[in-house]
Amino acid sequence: MDTKVKKIARSVRDGWSNILTALGIKGKDKRISGQIAHIILSESEVEELYSGDDIAEKVVNRIPLDGTKEWIELTGYEIEIKEKLNKELKRLSVKKNFTDAWAWGRLYGGAGLLIICADGKEYDQPLEASSLRYINNLILLSRYELQPDTSKIISDLKSPNFGMPEFYTIQPRNMAGQEAQGKKIHYSRIIRFDGSPLPRQKFIANCYWHDSVLSRLSQIISDYAQSNDSVGGVLLDFRQGVMKMKGLADKVAAGFEKEITDRLEILNTTRSILNTAVIDADSEDYIQQASPLTGVKDLLIQINNRLVAATDMPHTIILGESPSGLGATGQSEKDDYYAKVGQLQENKIRPCLEYLIELIKAQKVINFSTKENKGGFNFLPLKKQAEKEKAETRKITAETDQIYWNMGSVSEKEIRENRFGGEKYSAETEIDDTDTIPDDELDLPEDE
Repeated sequence: MDTKVKKIARSVRDGWSNILTALGIKGKDKRISGQIAHIILSESEVEELYSGDDIAEKVVNRIPLDGTKEWIELTGYEIEIKEKLNKELKRLSVKKNFTDAWAWGRLYGGAGLLIICADGKEYDQPLEASSLRYINNLILLSRYELQPDTSKIISDLKSPNFGMPEFYTIQPRNMAGQEAQGKKIHYSRIIRFDGSPLPRQKFIANCYWHDSVLSRLSQIISDYAQSNDSVGGVLLDFRQGVMKMKGLADKVAAGFEKEITDRLEILNTTRSILNTAVIDADSEDYIQQASPLTGVKDLLIQINNRLVAATDMPHTIILGESPSGLGATGQSEKDDYYAKVGQLQENKIRPCLEYLIELIKAQKVINFSTKENKGGFNFLPLKKQAEKEKAETRKITAETDQIYWNMGSVSEKEIRENRFGGEKYSAETEIDDTDTIPDDELDLPEDE
C-alpha cells in the first residue's frame, strides 16, 4: 500500500474528517458550510423592526409592562415615612420611567435614567447622598444618547462599578436637548438598564453596552411574518382559473392581444355576475385548479413554536392563542413566564429602585431623617388569586395555625398579629421569642 493510500485509510479510520466521504471538509460537507454569525442590529434597524412589526413590539414591551403592572409595596416604614416615599415616587413618575427604561434597554441594548438634581456639584462629579438637596426629575436616554468614555474604565477592584466606564457623554437626539449636548456625566448620576447580555469581549467591542433583544430574533420574526403572509397570498389564489383557447399562440403572433384580453374580461364579468363561465364549446375550455394546502398547517405550527421558544413567552401571550390539547389550560406555561418576570424584577429592577429610593430618602428638602426610615419594598404578585383560591389558602393557613397552636409552637397573640396585624392579611409567620408560652402552661405528657 503506497503512502497516499495509507493516509486516506488512516483518515477514514481515525477521524470525523476524511477525503473519501468529504465528511468534515469545508466546501464539501454541507453541514459545515454555514457558520454562526451574530449581527448586532443598528439603531435605525431596531427602530424599523419595532415600529413595523407587532410581534417585535410585543417582545420588547410585554415583559416590562407585566413586570411593573402591579408594581411595589413599601414595607418596614412608619406610616408617615411611607406616605412621603409614595408621594415622591409618584412625583418622579418612577413606575412609568422604570417601565419605559426597561423597554428601551431591551429595544436598544441599553438605556439610562439621568438623575437631574440639586446637589451643588457639576454633573461630572459623583452624586453623593450627603450633599443631595432635591431630585428634580428623571430623563430617559437610550444607549445611543449615552456614549461611554472608554478611556476612563474603573480599575478599582473595590468599586461596585469595576470594569465599567466612569463617565458618559450625553448626545440627545431631540433638538430640545441641545443644551445638554456633549455634557460629561458621572456614572453615579445614571441608572442603567441593560438589554440582552453579550459575552465580555463583545460587550466591550459594543462600547460597553449589551444587545437589543431583537438582534437574535430578527430572522425568526421575519420567518414568522413571511410564512403567515404567504398563506394569505395562497388563500387569495386558492382556486386559479385556467382558460384554454384554440390557436392562442397564432392569435398573439398576429397581433390580436386586445381581442384576447377583451374576451377574458367578458369571461370574468359573466363569471362574477352569473357565477357561470360562458365559453365557446368548439374553441375554448375553462377549468379551475386548486392550490394544495397539504402540510401548511403543520409547517405554521412549527414556525409558531420556534417563535415561542425564541421569545420564551407562552403562546397565550406572544401569539394570543389558546392552548391546544386535551385538558390544556396553559397555566403551567404562564406560571413559568411569571417566574421569569419575577426573576428579572429582582435582578434588573430591584438594584436600580433601591438606589433611587436611598437617594429620595437623602433629600434635605423632604427631610426623611426626622424619624426612623429604614425599610424596603416587595414586588406585588404578578398573578392575582381568585376569591376561591384566596379562601382556600386562608383555610389551609388556619388549619396549619391550629396545628402549631396545639403543639405550643405559637401563641394566639402571634397568630393574630401575623395574620391581621398589618395593613392586610398575611400568611407569613414571625415568632416573637419574648412572648413564648411557659412550660407549666403547656399540656405536656408527664414523664413516666
